Amino acid sequence: MSSTLRIRARTLAHAAAAAAALAPALADAQVYGYSPIVVAGATETLARGINAAGQVVGSSTTGGTGYRGFVYSAGTFSLLDAPGAAATEAFGINAAGQIVGTSATAAGNVQGFLYSGGAFSAITVPGADLTNPYGINAAGQIVGTYNDAAGRTFSFIDNAGTFGAINVPGSIATMARGINDAGAVVGSYTDRAGGHGFLYDAGAFTSFDVPGAALTFATGINSAGQIVGTYFGATGFAGFLYSGGVFTTLAVPGSGFTEASGINDAGQIVGWSGGAGQPTSGFIATVLPGTAVPEPSALALLGVGLVGLGGAAARRRRSSTA
Repeated sequence: MSSTLRIRARTLAHAAAAAAALAPALADAQVYGYSPIVVAGATETLARGINAAGQVVGSSTTGGTGYRGFVYSAGTFSLLDAPGAAATEAFGINAAGQIVGTSATAAGNVQGFLYSGGAFSAITVPGADLTNPYGINAAGQIVGTYNDAAGRTFSFIDNAGTFGAINVPGSIATMARGINDAGAVVGSYTDRAGGHGFLYDAGAFTSFDVPGAALTFATGINSAGQIVGTYFGATGFAGFLYSGGVFTTLAVPGSGFTEASGINDAGQIVGWSGGAGQPTSGFIATVLPGTAVPEPSALALLGVGLVGLGGAAARRRRSSTA
């Protein structure tokens, strides 16, 4: 029942200035160690979000059964099932332990939810055919996506029940996935050249791509402005960390693919990996002793090394259509 987002395409019309024209680097150094997060008996475990206390949320499945949400805290798993649901997926958790996600009935009716104080409440964008909440910050602001009756994908921010739009101008689909405590939002959007990451901060969008990647999907951001996500390149899917103007590849050793989904203020990263004969398993990644990641600067430094959106759009028009 995974809430899969369809990638579609259109030219980006919004333009934003870059601070410099230096190409950002893609670091190859292995600076992270990976610890598995696996629900006992599950054939697939997906770690989706992590809060400042190190609590992890996600979903797992056993065989052909539906997904069940989970909370992983201090080495212990607690399962999370929405009332009356045949499947439940947890995507984001904040410092207060509030959780957002989706659930589905046996008939396939999908519903967004907020789990707070031991109770589930519905999250539904007015008029939407489908609502997927993905991220929640300390103030309780929630971001996610919704589909209209025609199947088009848009993004929203929910402030205590008041919904606002977050859509990259000119894009066909915008997918907001993460929000930090300052209200900065990350996600991805699609145009004719493929999928790109974006940062939405103080009312302005900044686009970015992992160097050499065909697709870039941003999914999490912490208070320091460090961003994580997944990209598709020559060797398949891998996770990334964007920090201080540098992209670092995240890849679980021996796996066929790695996807990064969330990051907390301590720099701990969660996601999942699999393939190459391995089951799909969640992980938590931490910096190895004696190594360092670039210190993040202000969020405005996302512009450093990233070509302005107007120039990027021109180059994409010259490239083949995805």
